[in-house]
Amino acid sequence: MATSPTDPLSAQMEQLRASEERFRGAFDHTNVAMVLTDMSHRFLRANAAFARLFGYSEEEILRLSMPEITHPDDLADSLDAAPCRQRHRHRREWCVSHHRYAARPRRV
Repeated sequence: MATSPTDPLSAQMEQLRASEERFRGAFDHTNVAMVLTDMSHRFLRANAAFARLFGYSEEEILRLSMPEITHPDDLADSLDAAPCRQRHRHRREWCVSHHRYAARPRRV
């Protein structure tokens, strides 16, 4: 069954598709290092800027977790995840944390 262009569900799906495309473009084509993680601190997605900055391939990053590359001085605070716990309590769909990562040692 074909849907008409004025069908509310079709319009919502098109808005969602366009929004996802904008996010993907912003995430993938920026010089700002960004990652998405799950609540277990596993990397779900990393952009090329993050990979370049820390010396990992994007595939390698996805096999790692945030604690594995977090600077030791920031590890306890980053694992606390209090802002993310509050996020769930208030039904927010995102949280932000700031900490340092340790870059992969460079091979010469």
